[in-house]
Amino acid sequence: GDDAGTGGTGSGADAGVDDAGFDAGIDDAGFDAGIDDAGFDAGIDDAGFDAGTDDAGFDAGIDDAGIDDAGFDAGIDDAGIDAGAASCASGIAGEACTNGSGVCNDQGACISNFPYTPSNVALSALAGTDGGLALSLTGGVGAIDTTDGGFSFITAVPFRFVASDGGTGRVMVIHVDSMNVSGGATLDITGDNPLIIAVSGDATIAGTVLTRDMADSVDCIAAGTGGATAGNMSCDDGVGGNETCGGGGGGAGYGRSGGVGGTGGTSPSAAGGTAGGVSGGPALTPLRGGCTGGSGGLTGGVGGRGGGGLQLSVANALTVTGTIAARGRGGGAGGTSRGGGGGGGSGGAVLLEASLLQLSGKVTANGGAGGSGATAGTNGSVGADAHLDDALGANGGTSNARGGDGGTGLVDATDGANSTAGGGGGAGAGVGRIRFNVIDACVNPGALVSPAASTNGGTFTVDAGC
Repeated sequence: GDDAGTGGTGSGADAGVDDAGFDAGIDDAGFDAGIDDAGFDAGIDDAGFDAGTDDAGFDAGIDDAGIDDAGFDAGIDDAGIDAGAASCASGIAGEACTNGSGVCNDQGACISNFPYTPSNVALSALAGTDGGLALSLTGGVGAIDTTDGGFSFITAVPFRFVASDGGTGRVMVIHVDSMNVSGGATLDITGDNPLIIAVSGDATIAGTVLTRDMADSVDCIAAGTGGATAGNMSCDDGVGGNETCGGGGGGAGYGRSGGVGGTGGTSPSAAGGTAGGVSGGPALTPLRGGCTGGSGGLTGGVGGRGGGGLQLSVANALTVTGTIAARGRGGGAGGTSRGGGGGGGSGGAVLLEASLLQLSGKVTANGGAGGSGATAGTNGSVGADAHLDDALGANGGTSNARGGDGGTGLVDATDGANSTAGGGGGAGAGVGRIRFNVIDACVNPGALVSPAASTNGGTFTVDAGC
């Protein structure tokens, strides 16, 4: 029973009348020239086969009942779901979206799948929806405070806090479709919590992204505070007495150990603070920032805060031509009356995840320097913050007993100087940690990574064209 799409039959029929009950315009047995009473239209198929379309219940573009015969049509399926749209009919976080392209969050929105599984956060925990949101800074300094989720001089985007460190801490999580920090712009991230930025599309860092002043994680191996001891000799002028001097604070550790604080005075001397130890692991799961240096003894300088913890999880391409830094802060200056200098804060953590990482810029997590000690009449000086865009150690304070230098990927942190006439110098801090989880990466030979990054074993290419 094939026709040419005109309604006449090819067997048991004449040119104008069908002997078996089919006519040229109306089909007595349920087939007509323009409408198919039994689920097949003429001009399409009349017995399951037509001249150019399918023979098992698929039509050329429109089905007979407004929905397709076997559950498929060209644009709309028979359950009323558009082939290109996704929804979360159940409203249950963690369930698959209706078209299988993502995961539902607890707001009833479908979050698109990533080509890999992001670290430290489930897709169902991302706030907001897919659909054009951008984290963008084209000039000046924009700020994000991870303590309370504040945005300054940059448009706020959806975020939420999720538990981390086995429930002992929390992480701020931002979800956007794209991210851009233009050349000359700085995104300054401070606060007590690490930050995860999940990007469903591409991200470009041509300016500076800085994360700093992080509160200590529960697993920081703390740097020691400088001691304070009354000596048999003056700490200041060599005349016998019971003047008291302070030892320098120890430098914080994270990816590497910090230095030891300098001693203050003699007979006996005030002990310097112990070095902060190595903590955490290379995978940066859980995500956490750096550690705080030890304070100097007596009227000593405060320890520098550690660098923050930052994770960029980008579904597509992450291009870094600028700088991403989790730098440690310098230790404070020893105060009058012979206080010890404060130890430097360690570098923090930078975790970059992407289908494609293109790196020609700088990624650093260097340690801060120690502050110098004070004498009876002269305060110490502060230690320098870690360098953002090189692997040179930050310089310790130089007044009186010198502070130790901060550590980088090339040099370890140094100890604070001892003093017989005042407070000891605070020690420099160790580096933090950097991690690249990628499918593919192209790294320019001129790129800087300090300290060296651990990786997930993705494909890395070194090319001057990156």
